[in-house]
Amino acid sequence: MNKVVKKWTPILKIVSIDEDYWEDIAKYCERFVDRDIKENVNFMPMSLKVFSQLDLSRVLFTDDQDICEKLSISISVAQDQIIDLKHQLGIDVIAHVESSAINELSNFMNEKIKKTGGIVINEAVSFFGLVENNIIIESYVLPYDVYRYKKLAKLTKIINDSI
Repeated sequence: MNKVVKKWTPILKIVSIDEDYWEDIAKYCERFVDRDIKENVNFMPMSLKVFSQLDLSRVLFTDDQDICEKLSISISVAQDQIIDLKHQLGIDVIAHVESSAINELSNFMNEKIKKTGGIVINEAVSFFGLVENNIIIESYVLPYDVYRYKKLAKLTKIINDSI
């Protein structure tokens, strides 16, 4: 077991990710852990929840954000509703909405996997927050079939620019 996998093993066990994919997920975690600490955000738990709901045999990870498309899912919530529900019923609305957003994102990705044979993920969760009475969750993904085309187009551009 390599050092990166060993470092992330306790967390990967908790989120029930199949051992066959630990190396890929551990590398993903390593790539974003420093950013999360530096920017004082913690999207890692949400990303891991998304991964636990996907068929990881049909997921490819890429460092190249430029070829992926930004996916944005929005859930409308009035700030008054958040305050009232938490105050009156003791319900943590943000946690409930976070869970709903993760499920919506996972469902969308699973649909893309079924339709195109797989997806490419740069960031499973690149943003999560309240924007103008909407809870927004964003990621950078691309269907498998489009990924090959975009990767080829990018390589062609690099070759043409160097000539």
